Amino acid sequence: MIAIILFLYLCAYGNAMSQELSGVEPLALLPVLAASNLDTPETISLGKTLFFDPMLSGNNQVSCATCHDPKYGWGDGEIRSIGVTGVVLSRHTPSLFNTAYQTRWFWDGRAKSLESQILGPIQNKDEMGQDLGELVEELENSPLYVAMFTKSFGTATINVARLSAALAAFERTLLSNQSAFDAYLRGDQNALTHAEKRGLALFKGKARCILCHHGSNFSDRGFHRIGLARVKGLDMDEGHFSVIPIASQKGSFKTPSLRSVALHPPYMHHGGLATLQDVISFYNRGGDVAKNRDPQIQPLSLSQQEKKDLIAFLHSLTSQVVY
Repeated sequence: MIAIILFLYLCAYGNAMSQELSGVEPLALLPVLAASNLDTPETISLGKTLFFDPMLSGNNQVSCATCHDPKYGWGDGEIRSIGVTGVVLSRHTPSLFNTAYQTRWFWDGRAKSLESQILGPIQNKDEMGQDLGELVEELENSPLYVAMFTKSFGTATINVARLSAALAAFERTLLSNQSAFDAYLRGDQNALTHAEKRGLALFKGKARCILCHHGSNFSDRGFHRIGLARVKGLDMDEGHFSVIPIASQKGSFKTPSLRSVALHPPYMHHGGLATLQDVISFYNRGGDVAKNRDPQIQPLSLSQQEKKDLIAFLHSLTSQVVY
C-alpha cells in the first residue's frame, strides 16, 4: 500500500512539475542552430582575437567588444552607443548572449545569418567605419593573423568570408545556459528561491510574459509592436517594416532572449527603459502607446510583491559570463 501511495504521489508531482515548466526546456540540450563545420578551436580562437581587436574599425580605436563587452553582458551598458564618427546611434546595442540560437539578426531582423550580421557594423560608417578591402589588407600585413588564418583554414588566404566565419565561430560560444533556472529544470528543487518560483508562475500566467518569451531561449523569434513611446530626438523607427513592408510590421521589433537579461541593462531597441523594474512597470500598465499595439499587450494589475517576484525570476536566468 505504501508503495502504491508513493507511486501515485510521484506521478502527481511529476505532472505538476510538467505543467509548471511547460513552454521551457534546457537550452543546453538543443543544437546550435547556425553551427558551422568551421567552428573549430582554431577558428574560435581567431574569432576571439579579431573580436577584441580595434584594427577592425576605420580609426583603429573601436573593436566589436567596445559595444559588446563581457563586463556588460555582451552589451555596453549605454542607452545608445557612439561609433567612430562620434554620432549617437539610433538603436540600443543588443546583447550577444545566445546569438547562436537566433534565426534573424538586428533589432529589425534584416540579417538572415550571423555571418552577414557581423559585417554590418564593421562597414557602417557611423559604427566601426571600416572598408572591408582595406581591413583584409591590414590583416594580410599582420604576421599574427597570417599565421592564425593559416592554422584555422589550412591556407594563408585572408578574405571577408573567412573573417566573418571566424567572428561567427567565436560569437556562437557566447552562451547563457547554466543558470539557477537551468539547474531547476534539471530537477534541483532548491535551485530557485520561493520568490523565484512565484515569479516563474507569474511569468507563465498572470504576467503573460511567456506569450512572447517562450522556449529554451525565452524568445518566440518574432517581431512585435509593444506600445513603446517614441523617443524625443529620434526619427521614427519603422523596425521590421523595413524588411517586411506590410502595415502590421510597422514599428515592430524582434523579441530578445531573456537569458542573462539582468546583466545587460538598459532595455528595448532604443534603450529607453533603464532597469528591469522599468520594464515590468511598462508591461504592467499595458505599454504607453495604444495605436497599432500588439493585442497581447494588456494591463496586468501586478501588485508590488508580484513585480518583485517576477524580477527575482528574471534574475534566476543569469549565467556566469565565461569567454
